[in-house]
Amino acid sequence: MIPKISVVVPCYNQGKFLSEALDSVLAQTLQEWECIVVDDGSTDDSADIAKAYCAKDNRIRYVYQENAGPSAARNKGVSLTSAPLLFFLDGDDVILSELLRLGVEHMEKHIDCILYYTKGEYFGSRHGEFILNYTSYRDLLVANSIGCLCVVRRRDFERVGGFDEDLFGYEDWEFFIRLLYHNDTIYKEPQILFKYRCNDSPCSVNYQAKARHEEKTMYIYNKHLEKYAEYYGTPFHVTHEYNRLAKELDGILASNTYKVGKSLLYPLSLIKKIIKR
Repeated sequence: MIPKISVVVPCYNQGKFLSEALDSVLAQTLQEWECIVVDDGSTDDSADIAKAYCAKDNRIRYVYQENAGPSAARNKGVSLTSAPLLFFLDGDDVILSELLRLGVEHMEKHIDCILYYTKGEYFGSRHGEFILNYTSYRDLLVANSIGCLCVVRRRDFERVGGFDEDLFGYEDWEFFIRLLYHNDTIYKEPQILFKYRCNDSPCSVNYQAKARHEEKTMYIYNKHLEKYAEYYGTPFHVTHEYNRLAKELDGILASNTYKVGKSLLYPLSLIKKIIKR
C-alpha cells in the first residue's frame, strides 16, 4: 500500500502519553498512511512503547537520534518518509479519526492549497477550544495562529528548507512565516479534529522549558526583518499592529473557551519589546 500521508511524531520523554498519540493514528479512517516516531534522545520508556507499536503495525516505524530538538526531529522524520503529504503530531497529543482522511481529500482536491488545519481543543489540566484562526500573512508575522498539527505538501516543506533547527520553541511559527510568504492559500476545517494536551508539567512544552523565549522571538524577528519592513514599514507600525491585535485578543483570552492567553500573547509582547529597543 502506497501511503498518501506521512505522520511525523517527534518524541522526547513522552512515554507516558505516546500510546494515546499512536492509538489515535491507528484509529484513522484513512488507511493509506505511514508513521514515524523520532525519539529525540528520550531517557524514559518511549523507545519500548514505540517499538511495541512497530511490531503491531508495519506502517509505524521508530528511529532514535541524540537530543537535537523538535525541529531536527521533525526534519529527520520527513527525510525518512516518502508520502506527498505531511502531518506533524507531537508525542503527547491526539487526533480524531477523520483528520487524515479529510486533510488528504482537501489537499488532493485543491492543488493550490498550501496548508490544511482544523479546529482543536485542550485536554488534560485545561479544557476548552484551542483558538486558532488564521486571518492574514500580515497578522501571522505578529502571532502564530495556526499551530503545528497541520497538513502540508512535502514539496513545499522541502522548498522552504523544513524547520529551523536553531529554534527550540516557536519553530512552527517561524516555519509558517517562510512557508506562506509567497502563497498563503490555506484551509481551516470547521470541526474539532485534534486534542492538544495541557498539564501542570506539560511534556508538550518540555523543549520550550529550556528555551529562552525572548531570544527566540528576537531571532525570528531579526531573521525576517525584510518581511516585517514590507508589511509594516516602520517599527511604529509594528507597535500599532501589536496594540490592535492585543486589544482584539483580550476578549478571547478572558473567555471560558480560551485559558492559555499568556502563551499566545507572549510572542506579541516580546516583539513589542524588540521594536522599542
